[in-house]
This record gives sequence, C-alpha cells and structure tokens, in this order.
Amino acid sequence: NMEQHNEQIMVAFDRLTSEIIPDFCRKLEEDFKLTPKEANEFSLDDFDKLVTDAHRRGINIRLFREFSKYINDETLKKFIMTEIIARIVKNLVREHMRNVRSPHDSTYRKLVLTYINLIWNLVETGSEF
Repeated sequence: NMEQHNEQIMVAFDRLTSEIIPDFCRKLEEDFKLTPKEANEFSLDDFDKLVTDAHRRGINIRLFREFSKYINDETLKKFIMTEIIARIVKNLVREHMRNVRSPHDSTYRKLVLTYINLIWNLVETGSEF
C-alpha cells in the first residue's frame, strides 16, 4: 500500500531529524570536547570516521546540513562544513567529467585544476559561498 509506505517513511524521517540527528550531534560535540582540535588539525581519518559513524546511525551525508542546528562549537561546524563542501565539489567535478567525454587525460586534469583554482581563489580572497 503506497499510502502506508509513505506514512512509514515520514515517521522514520521525523524520528531521524527529531531524535537521531540531535543525539548524534550531542555525542559528537561531547567527543570533540574530550579531544579538541583546531580546524586545520582535522585529518582524512577524522572525516572518514564522521561519515562512518553517521552511516551506522542511519544518517545520510545529505543531512549533514541539519547538524548546524544542534552543534554549537564553531570549529566542529567548520569541520562538518568542510565535508559538505568537499562532497559538493566532488560531485560537480564528476558531473562535468561525464559531460566532457574526451579521450585525453589532459582535458580532465585541466577541469580538476580549474575547480581547485576556483576554490583556492575564493579562500584566498575571503569570499564566502
């Protein structure tokens, strides 16, 4: 039954956004207070652990934007925002690569470098997204 299925999805999503994500964020912030880091001290392992822990609790990466409602620490927010932006850029690059369809590696390298330079220039000039 489609209506029953849709209702179950809505109930699950409501539980996810009202209970699971807030609880996950509280735990994340508690763990961060035990071993605080500066924004530039996070490693790829930290990003991998964040994603793995979120997935284990049923939280899709697309919902990371919800974290900002529940996390107060600015460094931790920057860490999560970095993950969000990195995934957005990765998906944009992949989409453009699919549309290029060139037999030459140099075309793809140039595309990636264009994105890197764009992001670097935004960071260097202090521009915000």
